[in-house]
Amino acid sequence: MSVSYSKVDNELVAEHTSTPTRDALREWDELVERSRADDVAQISAWADIRATHGYRPTYIFIRHQNRLIAGAQILCRRVPVLGTIGYLPFGPVIALDVDSRDQVTERLTAELSRSGRQLRMLFVQPPVGAEDVSASLLDAGFRASDALIAPRASVRLDITPPEEELVARLPRRLRTWTRQWSKRGVRVRVGNSQDISRFAELLDNTAAHHRFNPHSACSTTPWPRAGMLCCLSGRRMAAR
Repeated sequence: MSVSYSKVDNELVAEHTSTPTRDALREWDELVERSRADDVAQISAWADIRATHGYRPTYIFIRHQNRLIAGAQILCRRVPVLGTIGYLPFGPVIALDVDSRDQVTERLTAELSRSGRQLRMLFVQPPVGAEDVSASLLDAGFRASDALIAPRASVRLDITPPEEELVARLPRRLRTWTRQWSKRGVRVRVGNSQDISRFAELLDNTAAHHRFNPHSACSTTPWPRAGMLCCLSGRRMAAR
């Protein structure tokens, strides 16, 4: 989908493009940030990261009175035999202050269906709490999928409380371990971009011990507006 096109319906202007301007991407990232997204997978920097693995992004922008209020960043990749598949992680994104979320959701569903017809398959993983989006997709003919596109489970940790409170919440055995850290030469400090390679090494060691596949070293490279990498649970849908 290298050609941009727009369609107007009920004062909502929908644009499909795989060649957005720099200003359009900046506007998109601002929308994602305002929507309080639970994951980084819809910011444009994530598309840059996934491009190193053969994915190319295509965008759906929904505007009302020239203001971007919703949209989706779809990552597309050509797979041998199957053809081109699309994956929409933790999207679509809808502004929190839209006047009619139902109308916007319906329009997004229609545009995602349009995109799905141009792909061999389209997998959509709505964000946490977007049950209305999931219901709308199911009503439009999308179906639940067991494809292993994303993690089945997630752990969300609130690390804003004081350190003493965080330690107090740990099981007794872990509390005992933490009290021994200083005796064993363990230091705890706030990291920065210079620690990315060390973090990747720790992640590789942890993955080997617990037998899971970690992000590649490229995925832990500091990219603009992608300072945190996280995986959150969500529903997965696949187009018919």
